[in-house]
Amino acid sequence: MLEDITTKVRGHLQNNNRGLNIPPDVQVACALRILAEGSFQRPAGDTVNVSQASASRIIHRFCEALIATHPEAIRFPSREEEVQVTKNLFEVKFGLPGVLGCVDGTHIYIKAPSINEHLYVNRHQRHSLNIQAVCDSNMLFTNVVAKFPGASHDAFVFEQSAVGQLLAASNGQLGYLLGDSGYPLRPWLVVPFDERQQDEMTADKLAFNRRHTKCRSIVERSFGMLKSRYRCLDRSGGVLQYSPEKASKIVVACTTLHNLCMLAGLPVPDEQPEQEPEPEEPRAELQLAEGNGAALLRQGAELRNRLVALLNGR
Repeated sequence: MLEDITTKVRGHLQNNNRGLNIPPDVQVACALRILAEGSFQRPAGDTVNVSQASASRIIHRFCEALIATHPEAIRFPSREEEVQVTKNLFEVKFGLPGVLGCVDGTHIYIKAPSINEHLYVNRHQRHSLNIQAVCDSNMLFTNVVAKFPGASHDAFVFEQSAVGQLLAASNGQLGYLLGDSGYPLRPWLVVPFDERQQDEMTADKLAFNRRHTKCRSIVERSFGMLKSRYRCLDRSGGVLQYSPEKASKIVVACTTLHNLCMLAGLPVPDEQPEQEPEPEEPRAELQLAEGNGAALLRQGAELRNRLVALLNGR
């Protein structure tokens, strides 16, 4: 895998060396160590004998080159065959038909930006990017959105994202995602029943919620695996000392590498970082109580009720 990556990015790194005589394989080694250890340039630069300033340039050149040379590494199923394979795998593993993926958000902490700083303050009162990702049943990321500031609500990020708009345009005909209660119920986005409404909960609905949680935990585990491989994204490695734009490229590069590692069958690091709780999102309430909003909620509820009946043999 390392040799393949180096071969593909070699041309980009050679053509963008800014007068530095650093071989591409050294640049790749330096960048991968920074991403894996969260070493923030100096330790990694010392190890491969390049300066901190050079290491800083290398990490950004490498991320740009990796993203440019691996456009298919993160791919949402769109062709008919891909869609059907994805749905079949979810149904075999979890007994839920029609699932295209599981969606969630995670916060990647960054230094305070110099522009629109307040937009990046999340509910923990820390500066971050709110990263949205969709993963399949094999814990591969199929869609990553890494451009929204930490103050953005998960539901807003999804609504504005290309994958959210794609599924909305299909009105659930393409399939649906599973999300937590931070998202609104839609024909293309199934969330659990609100267990706070105890008088409305039944044994069947509770059983559905348990199945939903088991399936949706895939994306949470994928985030955990991502941060264990690439400590630069975990608070144990500090916060990303870069602008939001550069931090976004680092996130996409790391998710690309995660998928390449999964496809290559590489083992997950034994030592898992202690996961800090994500900033809690308020439960998404229906934005439109009338008209199209009410119709979408009704259609989403009908789909969820059909799934409940299916799981309970009715």
